[in-house]
Amino acid sequence: SAPLDNTVCRDADGDGCDDCSSGTDAPNNDGADNDGDGQCDSGDPDDDNDGVADGDDSAPFDNTVCRDADGDGCDDCSSGTDNPANDGTDTDGDGICDLGENMFIRGDVNGNGYINIADAYGVLLHLFGSPSMPLVCKDSADINNDGALDISDAMFLYSALMGLPSSSLPPAPFPDCGIDIGVGSLGCDSYAGCP
Repeated sequence: SAPLDNTVCRDADGDGCDDCSSGTDAPNNDGADNDGDGQCDSGDPDDDNDGVADGDDSAPFDNTVCRDADGDGCDDCSSGTDNPANDGTDTDGDGICDLGENMFIRGDVNGNGYINIADAYGVLLHLFGSPSMPLVCKDSADINNDGALDISDAMFLYSALMGLPSSSLPPAPFPDCGIDIGVGSLGCDSYAGCP
């Protein structure tokens, strides 16, 4: 089709790339083929074969990165193909991958990164309706991890802080940041105490 240009001739294999792009008539070598599927990249609608079209793919040449269609904070292609249901480890089995979960420290009710008597007092303030203690991470206030927020959480923390003989430490995530893998998550919309 261009007699004076040896890189232009035709597209006999119909892959969207000129068969002479290499300088010779070679339909099997007519352009870069990132995913090795036999279709050159300029004519391939999915250059990394992850199942997401290049126009919708945030990284069209990397099959482990594509998008977060389900909004859980994890890339839907982390497994190598587009699979929002399998886009990362989900330790607590709630359908949200761990990277999308808000990390917190159980017992750090005020979210300052430390656990002290102010946190136990914060639980009581919240329970008795004080507007000065709204909880954005209720999981951090479920100190005994029983899936309920009640006075027993404040008492559990008071006992642990005072070192009473019958007391025990709060369950994980404690004393370091982590996600809730306990009985039932109460929710953690945000938490400032973890990096």
